[in-house]
Amino acid sequence: MEEIDLCWRLRLSGRKVFYNGAVEVYHLNGGTLPSSSPLKTFLNFRNNLLMLYKNHSKTDFLGVFAVRLLFDLAAGVHFVLTEGWSHGQAVVKAYFDFFKKRKSVQRTLPLASKLTKDVQEKKVCSIVLSYYLGGKRSYEEL
Repeated sequence: MEEIDLCWRLRLSGRKVFYNGAVEVYHLNGGTLPSSSPLKTFLNFRNNLLMLYKNHSKTDFLGVFAVRLLFDLAAGVHFVLTEGWSHGQAVVKAYFDFFKKRKSVQRTLPLASKLTKDVQEKKVCSIVLSYYLGGKRSYEEL
């Protein structure tokens, strides 16, 4: 999640993030742990929660967290049914660990006055909903 966090912090500080379609990047996608590892599931969920907490205001985080909790509950049930009990447990453990670690996270304060107009105008409620329910497959379609 480091690359997402970096882009998010850059945008919050008033900088722009660009995409260059001519560049090819090969990403190993967490090469140290196999996707079948419950530890990988745990780290993905916990680190994503910490990133959301770090980069949202307290008020915005509460709204995002409420929706996220519902999606993660569904994901946990899906994991139990498809990957086994240990992956479902990993989601629950991720939440407990998030609550322990969140106070040690230095929050990024949004600098709304520094954001450029195009950053402020492009609001996406949920990439998950846009992708699965809205059929949006690229940033341009959002």
